[in-house]
Amino acid sequence: MEYNCYVSKDHKNNFYELLSRDRTEPSDGETIQLLYTIAGNPTLWSHHDQIYNCEEHHIFRDYKPADRYAASSRLLKRALHLYNSSHRDISTYDLCRSLDGSNTLIVLNAMRLYMGCGLEDYFTK
Repeated sequence: MEYNCYVSKDHKNNFYELLSRDRTEPSDGETIQLLYTIAGNPTLWSHHDQIYNCEEHHIFRDYKPADRYAASSRLLKRALHLYNSSHRDISTYDLCRSLDGSNTLIVLNAMRLYMGCGLEDYFTK
């Protein structure tokens, strides 16, 4: 059985675009999982230039999601915590409640990337 790394072709293309712009090192799990999360969720992707600066390698602290209870906001909150632990985390229950299949896949795969598990799955296909 083949492992599904991306929720769509756009997700993969968006992720590779961000990695290319950021010039992310394969050992940088914190940044890789953040870029993966942003690339996979359409709402986050539409605001990616307001969330993270690839050229200067930093997040924009003044970005505020329109709906802090939306799935995209919960995904971003966890990704920002993993990127920089000074950001408050979100409980796993609050993160995962009522996520659809694609957002659940994003959460699980982001954790794999953060921990450096199966990186070859994401970069060889």
